[in-house]
Amino acid sequence: MLEQPSGVLRVSLPVDLATFYLTPIIGVFARHYPGITFECDLTPRRVDLVAEPFDVGIRIGKLEDSSLITRLIGRHSHHLYASPGYIEASGEPAPPTDLAKHECIGMLRSPIWTLHRGANKVDVAVRGRFTLNSVGMIRALAVNHQGIALLPEKIIADDLASGRLRRILPEWQKSPVNIYAVTETRLIPAKTQRFIEFLSSRLMEV
Repeated sequence: MLEQPSGVLRVSLPVDLATFYLTPIIGVFARHYPGITFECDLTPRRVDLVAEPFDVGIRIGKLEDSSLITRLIGRHSHHLYASPGYIEASGEPAPPTDLAKHECIGMLRSPIWTLHRGANKVDVAVRGRFTLNSVGMIRALAVNHQGIALLPEKIIADDLASGRLRRILPEWQKSPVNIYAVTETRLIPAKTQRFIEFLSSRLMEV
């Protein structure tokens, strides 16, 4: 049973991470373990892992203090990207402080971008016409020439390969963002343990 766990695996997933990156990884896991079926909740709300019947939740960034068990399973590197069309029309920032003069597509409640280059750090107060809470929409707006975006590298890999986006200020980046698996207890069934281990083996490469 440990080698071939089975049953229904109920997972709560961040919408954008699941849509743009985790889906093929979960597909490979499903082929490895044909006895497992999946119920995936991609709603943006933070589900209650105690009150609701989820085996595991995948979370990004800072976690609220709680009695839940958290396991670090990966990190996301964030870099700056813009479309060739935007760069042609608006120019390319040279020092990071130039970002304050550009259209920057940001997350809600994150008006300051903190960037690092080795031991150097700079905080830039960015502005822009679009602030939102969807990485997928930020990516789409950047592809459609609406500004500069600070995005996880893996999520826009296809856009980079096709030339729809270009990395700018390549020596600068945001501190990596942690990805966690969260469970109600340490005593988890084999299906959940294998799933967490499999994601970690892939996401720690991010």
